[in-house]
Amino acid sequence: MTHTLELQVDSPRRRPWAVPVALVLLLALAGTGVGVWLLSDGGESRIEIVERVLASWDMSDEDAEPFDYGDVDAWLANFAPDAMVLGSPVSDPYVREITAAFDIWNERVEIVSEPVEVFEGSVTVETRRTDDFHGAAGLAMDAIQRSRFNDDNEIIEDSLRSYQFSDYKAFETAFIMWYEQVAYPGETLERDLGGLAWTPENAFISMANVDAFLAYSDEYPITP
Repeated sequence: MTHTLELQVDSPRRRPWAVPVALVLLLALAGTGVGVWLLSDGGESRIEIVERVLASWDMSDEDAEPFDYGDVDAWLANFAPDAMVLGSPVSDPYVREITAAFDIWNERVEIVSEPVEVFEGSVTVETRRTDDFHGAAGLAMDAIQRSRFNDDNEIIEDSLRSYQFSDYKAFETAFIMWYEQVAYPGETLERDLGGLAWTPENAFISMANVDAFLAYSDEYPITP
C-alpha cells in the first residue's frame, strides 16, 4: 500500500552439519509428501502462511461509521508482536490507521505470480491491488511483497514495493485540491507523503465524494 524502508538482513548462522542433514531428511521424506511439513510448525509452510494472510486481507465489503477495528486487529494478529509492517512497528497506531483506510476503500489483493521462498525465511510474491477509491480513477497497484520470518515461523517483516505509489499520491493531491478549493472551501484534509493521509476519516470522506470529483475532473478517470 505504501513504500517502505527495506531493512538489510544478515543471513542467519548455520551449523556446518545442519544443511546436509536437512537435505537428507527432505529427500527421504519427499516421496511421502511430508517434506514441506518441515518448513514450519503446525504443518503449514511459509509460502502457505503468506497465501493465507493475503487471502484474509479482504476483511469486509461494507464499513459504516464509526469504524469497527475488530477485523483490522484480527488481520494484524497474523504478524509477530515485534514485526515491522508497512515500514513501522505493527503495534504503531499508524499501521492500524492505514490498514483501516484500505479496509474502508475495500482493497482487493490478487496474487499475480506464485509466492517463492527466495532464501530461507523470506518469501516474495507479486500482487495486484485494487480498491474502490483509487480504482474509481482507473488506478491499480502492482507490487512486490516481501515477508520475512523469524525462527518461530512468524512474519517479522512485511513490506511492499510498487512504482504506482506516486500515481496514487498524484490522484489524491488532485482530489484534495478539488475538495478544499471547489467543493468545501475552508475545510482541510489531513495530508501525508504528498497526498491523503491514509486514515479512516479520510477514507470515509473520499469514498463519499469521489464520484463528484470524477464528474468535475478533466484528468480522471484514467482510461487505458
